[in-house]
Amino acid sequence: LINYGVARLFRVDHTLALLTACGCSICGAAAVMGISGTVKAKASQSVLAVAIVAIMGTVFALLEIALGPLTGMTKDQLGITAGASLHEIAHAVAGGDAFGAVDIATIMKLSRVLMLVFAAIIIAIWWEKKHSEVQSTGKKTVAFPWFMLGFIGASIIGTFVPFVTSITPQLVDFAYIVLGMAMAALGINVNFKAIASKGKKPMLASFLTSILLMCFAAGVAMLFF
Repeated sequence: LINYGVARLFRVDHTLALLTACGCSICGAAAVMGISGTVKAKASQSVLAVAIVAIMGTVFALLEIALGPLTGMTKDQLGITAGASLHEIAHAVAGGDAFGAVDIATIMKLSRVLMLVFAAIIIAIWWEKKHSEVQSTGKKTVAFPWFMLGFIGASIIGTFVPFVTSITPQLVDFAYIVLGMAMAALGINVNFKAIASKGKKPMLASFLTSILLMCFAAGVAMLFF
């Protein structure tokens, strides 16, 4: 809500403001693409929002990795901060790994990702009411983060299937390779020309609210953990 409000204060188009707000606040590109169908966003708006989120996530991942050890926070607090504030899952994993708290950072981030389900439902209802004068006969769908089922399934297997522990290190190494590919894919989607022409204001709004998110996450981590 704060991200959307700041973007609208800077006169960013409401659809682009909503996409960047969801991307920065929930789970990056997955949230952008999940919500874009609900609000019937243009392809150019979705690509621009993904680029902004990818850049902001990378900037703040590097910022947290650099500043985290200087704050005096414990590794668990730093991991929670990374998971609660960084935009993409890959960013949160990178930050958590740098602090030696990748597990808690991942759990924190995926707990945040679950909010995509509720956000998608609320936004779909709000968007339908806002545009009620336009009658839609199409089937309405709600975005669901299906990879959460994989996370839950892997957790169950890791807990109750004994032989998996013997190959866990190899699986984790493979996961890092895949995450590296995901980060590269995000980089390929970044279009600096589009950002330079249309993305300055939403970029600024995302930057300011990302600072607020990082500070809030760090404050909660130090207060409760």
